[in-house]
Amino acid sequence: MYAYALAGELMAERHRLRARRHHPQYPVLVSGAGPAGLVTALTLARNGIRPMVVERHASTSIFPKATGISTRSMEILRTFGLGDRIRAVSMDREPTMTIAMDLASPPLATVPLGFPSPDQARELSPTAPAICPQDELEPLLVEELLRLGGQVRFGTELIGFEQGDAVTVHLRDGRTGAVETVRTRYLVAADGPASGIREELGIAVHGPDNLGSFVSALFRGDLRPVPEHARSALFRVERPDGAGIFLPTDQTDRWVYAHQLARGQQPSDFTAAGFVDLIRTASGFPTVEPEVLALQSFTFAARVAESYRTGNVLLVGDAAHRMTPMGAMGMNTAIHDGHNLGWKLAWVLNGFAYPELLDSYEQERRPVGLANTLASMTGGGKSVTDSLWADLGPVYQADQDGAVDRSVYRQSAEPGSRAPHTWLGVGDGLMSTVDLFDGRLTLLTGKDADDWRSAAAEVVDPLLPFRVLSCGVEFDDPDGDFHERYGIAGSGAVLVRPDGHVAWRAESAPAGVGAALGRAVRSSLTTGIARA
Repeated sequence: MYAYALAGELMAERHRLRARRHHPQYPVLVSGAGPAGLVTALTLARNGIRPMVVERHASTSIFPKATGISTRSMEILRTFGLGDRIRAVSMDREPTMTIAMDLASPPLATVPLGFPSPDQARELSPTAPAICPQDELEPLLVEELLRLGGQVRFGTELIGFEQGDAVTVHLRDGRTGAVETVRTRYLVAADGPASGIREELGIAVHGPDNLGSFVSALFRGDLRPVPEHARSALFRVERPDGAGIFLPTDQTDRWVYAHQLARGQQPSDFTAAGFVDLIRTASGFPTVEPEVLALQSFTFAARVAESYRTGNVLLVGDAAHRMTPMGAMGMNTAIHDGHNLGWKLAWVLNGFAYPELLDSYEQERRPVGLANTLASMTGGGKSVTDSLWADLGPVYQADQDGAVDRSVYRQSAEPGSRAPHTWLGVGDGLMSTVDLFDGRLTLLTGKDADDWRSAAAEVVDPLLPFRVLSCGVEFDDPDGDFHERYGIAGSGAVLVRPDGHVAWRAESAPAGVGAALGRAVRSSLTTGIARA
């Protein structure tokens, strides 16, 4: 009886949502083609929803901006099939910051940026962090989105919108000035820290908005830091007449130099010609001939939106949380936001999940955004353990009792956690558990799986993207650590969401396996996390 009720509810929801989709031209419109918007759009496309992305600039970013891609972000991008392409445009540098008087002087200190080494990452993940400039990453995301049938319109600015059953959006062509009105079921605000969408919604932001003002120059020049620390990903120079940050952005001669404004200075006080002398002074290479390609001004801030959603408009990335660059958390938090939101929007639109599932986006991601924003105010030099907790460790909708030992990071299959990585034998090769979950609900079972497999056949809607993978049937456990990593006995099971987070766990088979699984699936499609 429970099975038919659940299937009937989802079928009715699916018909209702499909009827609604007859009216909007686009199921989802994403405003902003940075990492947050593009990952949201890609996750939608991988789950069968073709979004439209609009971006007011004429192209993806011409500035390198963020360069550190975390372990979890690389896991996500790897499931998109982009892992090798990102590695191909990444830099072979160490995740450290060298501090020196200038680039020509011996280092005063070398500070870790918190990213695990490849060997450390290998214990926890099938991949490892990468150092890849954002202007190399974004075109890869656009290319993949277009391949999957999504649309991207550059030079198109969102100038207003109204909400009803759908969202009516007004767009202006940056070249012709022509205004177009379109309708979308959901609008995703990925339009950056000064989000016009957030402002129009009247959503307040909280936190300091002026932690330092900077002007940076993107330039080419033959700078060669002292050899013993030349492979750092970041250099802080402390000359009184040129203190600032040098950021290498390729393997040859392209750099960013960021200089903090003194009291009373304005960004307009700085010119490309003036930066030539500043770069010479700060670098310690007085004869270098830098070619200044572009200037950019920015302000450090640490602010979080009071709400991530109003009606059918949802905030993602910098529109939801503005972080300082210290700790390299801004872009990575944005990627994780987009991955979380994208599958939920897609499953609601496809009629696989209940509309209430969208409420879990803010419930899960705002606490993470707040924690990471606060952490970004403390500067760099975080330990690897701290970074792993921030990157792999968030537990969605967890009961915080203060009892977690954070002195070491350990993987967990507690509901709400990222599902642990372990290598499984699949066919003639090995596959990480991390690679099993994209696009479906997955029930991983122990070796005594008959009851779970029978229950799934009886209680799960056959139209739902769902599969059962059992130890000894679909996969082998060559290292013998699957049951321990997932915290289950041979008769236990773990339900994992499409974003790789655990929705529910039964450490052993309960009485009434079918009813328990049916409740867990329904709860996963309503609130995101099911409690035992």
